[in-house]
Amino acid sequence: MTTRALTAAANVALLTCLVVLAAVASRRPDLVPRVSDVVRRAARTRAGQLLLLLVWWWLGWHFLLAA
Repeated sequence: MTTRALTAAANVALLTCLVVLAAVASRRPDLVPRVSDVVRRAARTRAGQLLLLLVWWWLGWHFLLAA
C-alpha cells in the first residue's frame, strides 16, 4: 500500500467517523457534548489548559501562518 493510498484511507475513515458522530448528535443531543462544554471542562485543570494552548498554537501555525 502506498503512502498516498494510506493517507486517503485514513481521511475516508476520519470523515466516516465524523458523519456518524454528527448523525448520533442530531438524533441524541444529550449523548454528545457541545464543543463549548468540552473546552470549559478541559480548561479547569492545568494540563487541560496546556493542551488547549498547544492545540490553539498548532491550528494557528498551520492555518494562519502557513497561508
